[in-house]
Amino acid sequence: MFARKHPDTESIHFGWREAVAYARTALFFLTRKRPKLSLTALSRMSAMDVRTLPPIRRFTASDGETLAYRTYHGPEERQIVMIHGSACFGDQLHKLARHIAEESAATVHTIDMRGHGHNARGSAPAESYARDVGEFCAHLKQHPARPQVILAGHSAGGGLVLNAAYGPYVRNIDGMLLLAPYLGIASGSLRPYFGGWLVGIAWLKLAATAALNLIGVTRFNDRPLVAFDREACLHDPRFVREWSFDTLLGFGPGMTRPASAEMLDFRIPMLLISGDRDECFRPDRYKSVMDRIAPWASIQLFPGLGHWDILADNGVATFCVNWLERQFAIEQRVQRGKTKDAKIA
Repeated sequence: MFARKHPDTESIHFGWREAVAYARTALFFLTRKRPKLSLTALSRMSAMDVRTLPPIRRFTASDGETLAYRTYHGPEERQIVMIHGSACFGDQLHKLARHIAEESAATVHTIDMRGHGHNARGSAPAESYARDVGEFCAHLKQHPARPQVILAGHSAGGGLVLNAAYGPYVRNIDGMLLLAPYLGIASGSLRPYFGGWLVGIAWLKLAATAALNLIGVTRFNDRPLVAFDREACLHDPRFVREWSFDTLLGFGPGMTRPASAEMLDFRIPMLLISGDRDECFRPDRYKSVMDRIAPWASIQLFPGLGHWDILADNGVATFCVNWLERQFAIEQRVQRGKTKDAKIA
């Protein structure tokens, strides 16, 4: 168990620009029929062999809350922090994490974010999600091996990865791996109701909560507002059934705006991977969005794969290993570290 005090950060901002984006998304959803998510979408995840799961460990955040995580041991010089998607949990990342570690590409940590997986259920302040990730990365940077830290996220976890990069957290991040990521409510890459993964949205409550946030009232942000496909979730009690406004904001990258000046200066390696049959997002829209966020990022689409397939596909895992070895070779780490230190100074 470890704790790390992170530098002070601003709370997540919710202003008129964000409110308009939510209103447009509501109109987009309401004018389209909600698709039914095929239960086969999660079939490869359900068939995953979890008998080799590493033991649960605990990370203590600066506010005293603890988060469950698992560690897949590989080279200490490269460390990956993997974040799950909406309503999900870290164990879904097991096959990909294990493959990367067994191929000696990196040590991998899969985290259950607050209110998910092995952590107590319920909402948490929106800013706590990115802060937890930043503190975890800062701790890893203290390792004597001076590791490169790569932040990876699937679906809404990809949004959280980008959220963590909009501020001082990027100082502890050497690269990003986005797995079928959620790129923001206004990105234009969403399918209606996220392909059926969302089955219920309390539109009036959502509008009222957003309006209150515009005047600085956040006391209702912890109330459930969206519900996920219960039929898909019932086969595993670790799925979360509902999300609050705080969780929606915490896992989202904010508006699809250019990244912070720090992130642009660093131009850290970024890879976006998606299946071309993604149920939740529009893979064909990823390039136009990434051109605004991080135009240097690499994008790889895998034919025939859906939203959750990429977490259990051997081809995707091998591609990730090769990318890690190309971008984060040990001999390159010292030079990249010197460049980053100079820019921070």
